[in-house]
Amino acid sequence: MVVNRVKNLNNKGYTIVELLVATAVFSTVIITVSVMLVQISRMYYKGTVLSKTQNSAREITEDISNSLKFGSSAVRGDMPIPANATGSFCIGSIRYKYSIIGVLPVAPTTSALSREKLNNPNADCSVPGSDSKDMLDDNMRINTLYVSRVTGSSGLYRIIVDIVYGEDELLTSLGSDAETGHNLQSCDGQVAGSQWCARSRYETFVSTRL
Repeated sequence: MVVNRVKNLNNKGYTIVELLVATAVFSTVIITVSVMLVQISRMYYKGTVLSKTQNSAREITEDISNSLKFGSSAVRGDMPIPANATGSFCIGSIRYKYSIIGVLPVAPTTSALSREKLNNPNADCSVPGSDSKDMLDDNMRINTLYVSRVTGSSGLYRIIVDIVYGEDELLTSLGSDAETGHNLQSCDGQVAGSQWCARSRYETFVSTRL
């Protein structure tokens, strides 16, 4: 007698529960990776904006410092620079024209700083020069621009340059600076898009050769 034995193959497939668990794990991994990429992107842009702002503040400080060091005449114009004002000051044959920001949101929030060349180092500082060059990039504004002779010194000047980068909605007011009287603003880290905001402040002392 021939007995036909049927081999029972135990081929198991994935159950619905297992598929759901696998899908949940995969989704969690995707979300985690996405969040990490977003954070890395935010850090990158924050670093780029901060570096750009620091470079501008440093370059402005160095430019004014060099003008003081090598200028052939005394500082002329609005000194010290008043708060929330538009004006100019001259060092030698270089004229700096500025517009300082006001307090948000009431006062104007636009600001600018440009550098011009004068015909001679003793020219009237109220008269515009030539070869005007903007010293601030787009979305940058002046928090503080302070150039003043140190009391009791013959040729020692103190320079403070405080620059902010960012749209109005990214900034918050810090009130008035105790030293300069200028209204300070900084980045509001609680609002969306704060990675597009940065602030940089440089301070130095320079001796003139006069």
